[in-house]
Amino acid sequence: MSLRIVVVPINHNAGVTTACLGLTHALDLRRVSVGYVKPFGRSMTSGEDPAAELFRLATPLRPVPPIPFSHVEEMLADGREEELMEEVLAMASDTLGAHRVVVVEGVAPDLRQVHARHLNVEVTRTLDADVVLVVSTAGLTPDRLVQQVSAVAHDYRVSGGTRVLGVMLNRVPAGEDDGRFEQALEEAGHRVVAVLRERPEFTHPRVTDLVHHLGFEVLNPGDGRRRVTGSVVAAQSIPGFLPHLEDGRLVIVPGDRHEVLLSAALAEQNGTRLAALLITAGVRPDPDVLRLCRPALQNGLPLLFTDELTFEATGLVVGLDPDIPADDEDRARLVMQGAAAAFDEAWLDEVPRIKRVQRVTPAGFRLRLVSEATRLDTCMAVTDAEDPRVLSAVCALYERGVQQCLLVGDPGHIESVAATFDLTLPLGIRIVDPAAQEPADRRRLEQILTRSGAADVDPADPLVVALDLVDRGVADGLVTGFGRSEQEVIGLAEKIVGLREDVPVITSAHVLALPDETVLYTDCLLHEERPTDTLVTMALNAVEAAENVGITPRVALVTGRRTEAGSDEHERIAAAGDRIRDRRPDLAVEGPVLLEAAARRSAGGDAGGNATIFVFTDHATAQVTIRAVGRSSGASVYGPVLLGLRHPVNLLPPTATAYDVSDVIVGTATQVGHLR
Repeated sequence: MSLRIVVVPINHNAGVTTACLGLTHALDLRRVSVGYVKPFGRSMTSGEDPAAELFRLATPLRPVPPIPFSHVEEMLADGREEELMEEVLAMASDTLGAHRVVVVEGVAPDLRQVHARHLNVEVTRTLDADVVLVVSTAGLTPDRLVQQVSAVAHDYRVSGGTRVLGVMLNRVPAGEDDGRFEQALEEAGHRVVAVLRERPEFTHPRVTDLVHHLGFEVLNPGDGRRRVTGSVVAAQSIPGFLPHLEDGRLVIVPGDRHEVLLSAALAEQNGTRLAALLITAGVRPDPDVLRLCRPALQNGLPLLFTDELTFEATGLVVGLDPDIPADDEDRARLVMQGAAAAFDEAWLDEVPRIKRVQRVTPAGFRLRLVSEATRLDTCMAVTDAEDPRVLSAVCALYERGVQQCLLVGDPGHIESVAATFDLTLPLGIRIVDPAAQEPADRRRLEQILTRSGAADVDPADPLVVALDLVDRGVADGLVTGFGRSEQEVIGLAEKIVGLREDVPVITSAHVLALPDETVLYTDCLLHEERPTDTLVTMALNAVEAAENVGITPRVALVTGRRTEAGSDEHERIAAAGDRIRDRRPDLAVEGPVLLEAAARRSAGGDAGGNATIFVFTDHATAQVTIRAVGRSSGASVYGPVLLGLRHPVNLLPPTATAYDVSDVIVGTATQVGHLR
């Protein structure tokens, strides 16, 4: 798994692209395989993103195009942030898989990108990334700097620590050699990993940049690659103005100051490489004067023209955007090398050795489900299709090309609900009417129900018919449960679909999408009595389910209270752990352990905690915990997912939204791949 580092700008003009260029180059010089991703484009950019273009210009990397900011705003306005994060993960997936370290450029705060801080936090969670904060010290005191850094660093606190690896100081005044900014941050507990001091050459534009960005007219192109190291307004008479005619100076002068034009031309001919002459006030130079200046103009002196008054034209030049143009390779490489040299070498040596416990974030989990469901090309039977939530979810899945469904219910009623809620039933979708069974199918179902002790159950019940479709292979799995008790659904599923040969009992698991990762709780629904055999089955069923969706299983046998070694409860749980290890020696298993200790995060995988599968050793603790988590903010709970049946059957919670129904259908489809 790659180490992902999101470079987060704290304030305006922090220089986030500069920081990314420098960090990427510094790691590359150490022979670290490093990639670069910019998830979101700039708010005012059309066409190629400037940062991505700079990386293509100055490095061998070819970053994927960022998501346009207009699309980001649209998704946020529609409340589709989860889908947006899935898009981020999808666009970054190839880069994440190809490199040891991936540098991710965060969103820079400005007046349009008001969501910058929130987006940076969510991208960091989505990518399960670490963070380097970059801040411009311009105009800040050490105390104010610490306040800004601490406020943003607070957003990246996680259980057991922080995601922040360190802080890069940018635009530190060249004369600030006393280290007061670094000292203030270190005293506040923030590690400084880079200090980039102001260097005037980092901001020197070319003459062509003035033309491109400010719209000046070109009277003589000359050498447009000349750098503007400063500007001077010709206000004095010639004797007093001559000392200001220096290499790299942009001379700003009204068109009727012919003596200044001639003096600049003579200076150019005598070896002074002025950047350019900018003629202002809409007064064009006299042609005879220009003829006298011709040798200087032919020597490469650019001559620009604007209708703006001298004061306004000077303001435009001074206020030119300091960002590096996407075609300025020399300046891009200069800044990249300078920024790379600003990083602390000891810290750079640590970066490739940083170890992180792999987590599957909620966006990664959902993306994996959709990808797997689409790949498997399954058909899910779905009851309760008369419910608009279910019908809306099915239509949305068809529209996205993710999942085929077979609806079980009254066709007339289903079509009526679709019309009422302005839903268009997908072309070719199958609807099975339970009341229109073939006589042979009805007789066979009656026999199955009689043999299993459920002769009183109506064979035309939509749930029974749907389970039979799954058992016969007409459908690959079933999603059901609105208006039915969990025990009723589980009982009929066990009778009609049956258990797998290698599984002694049905168990269930809840999937918890926490803010930073996805974990499984088992069993919060079934088995009030939990002997050793049942605990082992619960754990192994959950391990299989976790692996099926890309979650690395780390098992914790969770108890509601501390147990004393030698007690019956302790021995029962310890024996279950031993048997799980015997069956799966590759698994990390701990317990008995309290919930808080099992969930504690640490950097390595051998230090305890870090559980992704929580096996509750008693029913009461499981029930209390899942209810508490369901009520807590920042966590989405899916399930229960039934485990151990020959074909997947899952329940819809009564409070499910259309989005939740969609997730359950897609999640059920992913179970098919393992059971086929």
